[in-house]
This record gives sequence, C-alpha cells and structure tokens, in this order.
Amino acid sequence: MKNKGGRPKVSAAKALCKTISTRLTRVEWLAVRGKIQRSGLKRAEYMRQALLKSEVKAARTQEDREQCRGLIGMANNLNQLTRLAHSQGLPSVEENLRNLMTQIKEILRKNDR
Repeated sequence: MKNKGGRPKVSAAKALCKTISTRLTRVEWLAVRGKIQRSGLKRAEYMRQALLKSEVKAARTQEDREQCRGLIGMANNLNQLTRLAHSQGLPSVEENLRNLMTQIKEILRKNDR
C-alpha cells in the first residue's frame, strides 16, 4: 500500500483528549502570561506542566477549623483571666490558668501528630 503522507497517528495513551477551562481576572491573566513568556514554553505545555507538577496546599479540615475556634475562645478566656488577676491578684485565678494551659497543650499535641 502506498504511503499517503501526513502525520502518523498518535497512540491512544498519548492522545490529548480532555480540556480544562477556567476564568481569570485581568491581573491574574497578566501574571500567568508573564510566567508563560519567561518559561519559553507554549501556553498549553506550560499549563500542563503547572497542573501536573505543582503542589497545592490543602484547605483546612473541619477538625482544624474547630481547633482554631477553640484556641480563639481560649485566648478570650486568657484575656479575661488576666484582667481578673490584675484586679483580684494571681492566686484567685491560678487554678483556672492551669486548666486553660492544659487544654491549650492538648490541642497543640493533637496538631503535632
């Protein structure tokens, strides 16, 4: 059979068949366009590499958010205890401070795992 010429067919494994579309603000687009130009790659190849090789920082989990809220509440309690210690003396709030410190240490210990 005679070779008709043209480009050889790409194997199914290497064929690019999916498209990802996204919207950017003008400022975001200018920043991305500058990075593409500096890379010397074609836009599609730059985006493909950025998607496949970059790491995205995961969003906080529900547990992380709850711990942050707990720490914020404890910080408020600490401020109130500090005011109370200034007005009534440290011995009057010492036990409450120790309990609060124990709770904070427990949350920090959970985050270290």
